[in-house]
Amino acid sequence: MHLSKEEHKKWKRMGFKNIYYASHRSGKKRGVAILIPNKLGFEFTGEHKDKEGRFVLVKGKMEQEDVTLCNIYAPPGSSTGFFKEIFSLIAAESVGTCICAGDFNLLLHPKWDTTSRDRRGTKLEKQVKTMLSELGLIDIWRYLHKNERKFTFYSARHDMHSRIDYFFTFSKDLHRVKDCIIGQRDLSDHSGLTMKIGFKASPRNTLWRLNTGLLNNDSFKREMGQELKTYLELNDNGTVNATILWDAAKAYLRGKIIAKCAVLKKVRAKKLSDLQENLGKLEQLHAVTRCPQVLEQMRPVKQEIHKILSEEIEKKLKYNRQWCYEAGPKAARLLSWRLRWQQQENTIHKVRNLKTNKITNKVEEIQRAFEEYYTELYTQPDKADEHKIQNFLSSLDLPFIGKQQNEKLIREISAEEINIGISKLKTFKAPGCDGFPPEWYRQMREPLIPLLKASFNYTLSGGALPPSWREAYLSVIPKAGKDKTDPRGYRPISVLNIDYKLFAAILAKRLSTLMPTLIEEDQTGFIGNRQTHDNIRRAIHIIDQILKGKTGTVLIGLDAEKAYNTVGWEFLFHVLKRFGLCDRFIQCIRMIYMSPTARIKVNGSLSNRIILQRGCRQGCPLSPLLFSLFIEPLAQCIREETRLEGVTTGNVENKICLYADDMLVALGNPEEGIPLLMEMLEEYGRLSGYRLNIQKTQILTFFFNPSRQLVAKCRFGWHQSQMEYLGILLTKDLALLYEVNYNRVNKKIYEDLERWGLLHLDLGSRVRAIKINILPKLLYLFAALPVEVPAKQFREWDMDCSRFIWGNKRPRVRYATLQLPGEWGGMALPCFEDYYLAAQIRPLVCWCNSKYEAKWKDIELSLMDFPIQSVLGSLESLPQAYQMQNFCVSFSLKKWADVIKIFGLNREIGLLGWPAYLPRFLPALLDHKFREWSRHGITTICMIVKHGEVINFEDMCQIYEISREDFYRYLQVRSFFQKEVRIPDADVSGVIQIFMDAYGENIIRGTIGKVYRSFIAMKKTSTRYVSHRWEKEAGITISEEDWSQMWKNVLSTTNSLTWRDFGWKNLIRFFITPKQKSKISGSGASCWRECGEVAAGCFHVFWSCPKLKTFWEEIKQLVLDVLEVTLDFSFSTMYLGNIPEDINKRDSYLLKIIMVACKKAITKCWLQTSPPTRKLVIDIINTIHHMELITFSLRLQKEKGERLWERWDRYTSRD
Repeated sequence: MHLSKEEHKKWKRMGFKNIYYASHRSGKKRGVAILIPNKLGFEFTGEHKDKEGRFVLVKGKMEQEDVTLCNIYAPPGSSTGFFKEIFSLIAAESVGTCICAGDFNLLLHPKWDTTSRDRRGTKLEKQVKTMLSELGLIDIWRYLHKNERKFTFYSARHDMHSRIDYFFTFSKDLHRVKDCIIGQRDLSDHSGLTMKIGFKASPRNTLWRLNTGLLNNDSFKREMGQELKTYLELNDNGTVNATILWDAAKAYLRGKIIAKCAVLKKVRAKKLSDLQENLGKLEQLHAVTRCPQVLEQMRPVKQEIHKILSEEIEKKLKYNRQWCYEAGPKAARLLSWRLRWQQQENTIHKVRNLKTNKITNKVEEIQRAFEEYYTELYTQPDKADEHKIQNFLSSLDLPFIGKQQNEKLIREISAEEINIGISKLKTFKAPGCDGFPPEWYRQMREPLIPLLKASFNYTLSGGALPPSWREAYLSVIPKAGKDKTDPRGYRPISVLNIDYKLFAAILAKRLSTLMPTLIEEDQTGFIGNRQTHDNIRRAIHIIDQILKGKTGTVLIGLDAEKAYNTVGWEFLFHVLKRFGLCDRFIQCIRMIYMSPTARIKVNGSLSNRIILQRGCRQGCPLSPLLFSLFIEPLAQCIREETRLEGVTTGNVENKICLYADDMLVALGNPEEGIPLLMEMLEEYGRLSGYRLNIQKTQILTFFFNPSRQLVAKCRFGWHQSQMEYLGILLTKDLALLYEVNYNRVNKKIYEDLERWGLLHLDLGSRVRAIKINILPKLLYLFAALPVEVPAKQFREWDMDCSRFIWGNKRPRVRYATLQLPGEWGGMALPCFEDYYLAAQIRPLVCWCNSKYEAKWKDIELSLMDFPIQSVLGSLESLPQAYQMQNFCVSFSLKKWADVIKIFGLNREIGLLGWPAYLPRFLPALLDHKFREWSRHGITTICMIVKHGEVINFEDMCQIYEISREDFYRYLQVRSFFQKEVRIPDADVSGVIQIFMDAYGENIIRGTIGKVYRSFIAMKKTSTRYVSHRWEKEAGITISEEDWSQMWKNVLSTTNSLTWRDFGWKNLIRFFITPKQKSKISGSGASCWRECGEVAAGCFHVFWSCPKLKTFWEEIKQLVLDVLEVTLDFSFSTMYLGNIPEDINKRDSYLLKIIMVACKKAITKCWLQTSPPTRKLVIDIINTIHHMELITFSLRLQKEKGERLWERWDRYTSRD
């Protein structure tokens, strides 16, 4: 029923205390209401209502639990925009249990929810269904009545029944729902819809965690430091071992912190109560006396109340991870949707008990099902025969580390190592069972490091582990594409104590330096300078060779079942011994794995403890390295087995590729090899716990038809045309790689853009969505696959992204401008084509780096009888080289030729030329002595060039140990360099410099990103066209240096992306002025402030309008009052942001905020005849002030924030 405001008020006269409503301003056209019975004890905390009477959202507490109630009426013909608005509101504002109900006037399931013959569903209905799915809201009646047909509305006019009234809630609260019933249609044309829901929460078993906001208080830190000192004076008497001393110290400090927090809470509550009481008295006094002095007395009281409430807000921000300010309101809305979706994904509302095979949605039974499953999973089956393990390992040719390497492993842990480890801890991460988060160690490192050092070294020397290290809790994360009702479809992540992770990280760092010598290049998982792309490129080489040889071959993708969780500890310890690790280090690992316990965290509650008897804890820094060592004997066994034939490419035989447990095996004799491989895996499993998941094992056959016996014995999918390995679909026909992989990703990109397009997002948020959501998907393919991507495809991606960014409206900023880095005036929108080229160039950079080791590189370097790298510096050699019959190499060289052509590098590539193999360098064709230079290290010309000139002969002899008889050759090279190659150092392009650095034997990290940035720099695109427009309108001159500094100032305006984006919009001339509008629509260009200007452009609207003169004069005085300095109050300074160099950092920070607030004030009065006021600017600055201080506090930089805002606080206190 739709009631007017006056009609709604009648409910209160009927006795309802809790009535919340929204009415249409015209009366009974539409309206919604929420009535809550008085007996429920509802505690109101907030409300949002629609002026059109379409929805009302109420927040409060019921049975001491947070609850959000929302009643919605969607009038017939409602637009997508209305649903975006209401769902965005729910995403951003709802707390606790959310119950959303109402008349939506649309069908979510046309097949079941109407008697109409037309059941196709409208575009709006599909969009609303997508939004509900993305947000994680569940249609309760349909969830409980899967394929039933029942209706809530009857249209006499169309003689049609339909279900258009709904109850929704988040999936995390489904266990609360008892029933949902469609009633009779007795009083209106709608049936009653009833949902029963329970609010009495089950008791939750949770853990204490430190409130990191306390660490902003220096007195608290000093007090804790003093408490620790007192504790040590009483207990550190030499009779207590260091680990017990440390663990007891944590317990002691935890007790002190809990007591301190209780006292602080009481003091804060008392102070807030007193302040509010005092404020109430002052307000009453002012209402009677109207005395200005009373207002002055109220101001500091309000500030104190504001400060206390801000601390509470900060705490909620921290624990709910609502980065509303830093990410920006619109971006926060995106984040809110994303978090709701993630919460829905991670919430387990029903699960199958594997013992009874029954599905339950009861919280206690869900927890019990997981507890039983993980108890069984981590229970060690029959113990393997140690003698057999030793015999198996001793039969393998495995590397062995020596005494010096072992000494480095077990040397005393230094305070510096612990300090470095603490500095690397990521903040805002969940603590372990002891409740101490990373921030505690970062802020209290000085008193804690000595204790940590003693404890760590006691453990490393063979002493006991701190008892608390044996405890952890398992956070279960659903695996993509798995059945969420099956406990096996979740990944258990161990959340460990931070002190344990520090210790493990130090050991892992030491061990990681030895891993490249212990683990073959076949294994690329978690080994330094090895990547997934290495395995994929190698797999393509293998397929290419198979297709050329046309011999019967198979590729098998082996899938280990629960690989990390089934690692047998005794086998692991024997493996460590076989690799030569010393007894002391192994004993340390043994202690880590001695009777550990875990509790499973399901929907925020902890189960009983279970004892772990096997497995590597996912979440432990040591686990990836230990697993690589654990699986290496299996890989070595496959390598050494002569009865297993691999695929030979160049001089390299390829049998196995690994990325952690993802294994790809190539067999050239499949009929005999596959049964043998299965036997080897079974034997390895008996010894180690490794277990093959035969259902998920994939196979690709080439020129091979398996026998009936083999098919019966090995039930693989023998007729697959493709298989997935490390996220890439490998095909029998390499020509199909582009189609099968990019089509799949294109579909996902289109779905993402369409889904994100339903959200209310601003420009910056949309650009960032592309960077964090779309770019990684494409970049992975670019780096993994050496395949041609058509130019048309790049244009389509750019058009799709542009439409998404601008909401299918006309762009206001050039696409190429958006692709510039932020410091150049862009928004760092990715240029997919440049990223693609950069990814294709990466293997060529790896060719040139002698320290980069990979099997695919060995294959490619063995393809020619001369160094293949030498063709990179020779245009004459490229055509012949990239026509070679090798899929990967020929393609990469073609792309290098494209880069040379696009960016005009014809002369520069001479620096990469090898004198001994350069066709243009005629002396080398006649004198083969130059090839000896290569053996001495003089490979490329760039190796002997410094500061744009060839180094002198004496230095060359000393560095490369060449003969003095080579002087004439030196002169020949120098002459060639001066005529054909030389360019000033400053003119060497970034991409050539990257190759030169690779030859200099520097391990280049982030190669693709560096090459991409060099491409952007070489394009010479800039925003100078924008500065020229400002110059023309304002009659000023802007230098390159000033223009660059203006952009840097925009990037450093506040901690908020929203305000930075807003500053960017002002400087880039984003806003449509009357002058621009007249060119688009032909309308008048007069200023809306009625000042008489007939060509109102950006300069006029924001600065020179006569109506703004008083405003800017007030701002000039404001700047003087706040900063207490006189500065050049010009358009260039105050609007464009060319801040004088003599302004100190603190004043510059405030000045940028004042400037952005002024611009915001102007846009808030857009199209209004009245100009903005000084008061509006001050209100905006106060809003920024409030959120900036909360942000600094969250970062544990409260003092820094207070220093930066000191002048503003002083100004507001006296104003």
